[in-house]
Amino acid sequence: MHPVIERFCVGSDQEVDTLLLPADIVASIAHAKTLQKATILTEEECSALILSLQKLFMRAKKGEAIITKTHEDSHSAIEDILSTEHGDVGRKIHTGRSRNDQIQGALRLYLREKILLLVNDVSTLVKVILERAEQYHRVPMMGRTHLQPAMISGVGFWFACIAEELTEEARELLGMLQGTLNRSPLGAAAGYGSPIHLDRAYTARLLGFKGIQNNMLAVQNARGRIELRITHQLHQIGLIISRFSEDLILYTLKELGYFSLPATMSTGSSIMPQKKNPDVLELLRTVPSESAATYEKLSHILKGIGMGYHRDLQKTKEACVQLCAYYTQALEVCTLVFRELEVHETRIRDSITEECLITDSVFDLVKEKNISFRDAYRHVALDLANKTSHTALSTRASDTRTRAALLRRTSLGSPGKLNLTMCKTALAQVERSHIHFLKAHQQVLTTLIMRSDVRLT
Repeated sequence: MHPVIERFCVGSDQEVDTLLLPADIVASIAHAKTLQKATILTEEECSALILSLQKLFMRAKKGEAIITKTHEDSHSAIEDILSTEHGDVGRKIHTGRSRNDQIQGALRLYLREKILLLVNDVSTLVKVILERAEQYHRVPMMGRTHLQPAMISGVGFWFACIAEELTEEARELLGMLQGTLNRSPLGAAAGYGSPIHLDRAYTARLLGFKGIQNNMLAVQNARGRIELRITHQLHQIGLIISRFSEDLILYTLKELGYFSLPATMSTGSSIMPQKKNPDVLELLRTVPSESAATYEKLSHILKGIGMGYHRDLQKTKEACVQLCAYYTQALEVCTLVFRELEVHETRIRDSITEECLITDSVFDLVKEKNISFRDAYRHVALDLANKTSHTALSTRASDTRTRAALLRRTSLGSPGKLNLTMCKTALAQVERSHIHFLKAHQQVLTTLIMRSDVRLT
């Protein structure tokens, strides 16, 4: 192949496949056992190949096994290394499989672990936010709609909202381990199987999959779609990150001063020495843009190809792997932001105006006069319209009144009754499921690599 064409076709496969190499090795160990079961390999040959693969795994984890130009990808690297060490026996490792099912097997194992790590990152973030919610659950704050003063809210209420939303998305992300991602693609080869009978269910059990993805052409068509689903779910988390980042950008303005970031999280100006900019929040606000762009890219790759394998699909693994790494970093930053965020209670209380209590007066009228809400609403609205000045509405509401307004909200999930137990219970369920999947995943690695302290990523 012409060098220019080769560089274009290979692209970044070598870098991405270096990340996927440990997962590819684990899947290759399971494949070797399946080949022994099919009498393609003898027991001695299988044992020799597995020992070499286990050693290669440890080299890969130490960064000593890197995909080179001579290997092109992780699949050819594994086969080349085994062939060098074991001759014709090493070359048998490719029997009954294709790069197509091989990369899917490696990618599903890799993404299984990545999802488990990401769920753990979200869980850690939620716990930090819940601590802040409990700490400030009795502190009133101005609630806003359209960014305008609206009704009484609470600092703890704001924190609790973010915690609850993230917990829901962590549960959805973990749920991906129940679907196609938890079905083994191995044995499908290039999408049409092979004349050699391979016990696909046996391979699936070895790798901790729930079962096989049955139709072999459907296996090929799943490539890209799995990455697309993960991208979509990460995007939901990104949207939450973006929205609370926008709130924090506004709430840390000097004119408001509800919150502030420590100096270690602020950025200066090259021309204005007084400036302290929330660059970290502005960059967090862009997080869903990354997943939206990845989703768009994957969608466009998939919509233009027919069924079966096409080289276009080479691009889907790179996009998903990079996005998972990006979200790992973003979640770590979010956790640090919420842990170090400074809350200024006095400024928050002082900003609450009489305007935020107007709706409460409507409800007071409903109770006092025993009239409908609409009638009470019109009465209060008319009274406001007849006043010559609205200066009174912009005056500061007393702490006694704002605190009383907060405590009056006794419905579950309201600013006055956060009901954090519900979120904590949901988070505990996520963590129990997470532990279940993690133990099963770790058992696979321990059994196949013969070590208890290994990870794929």
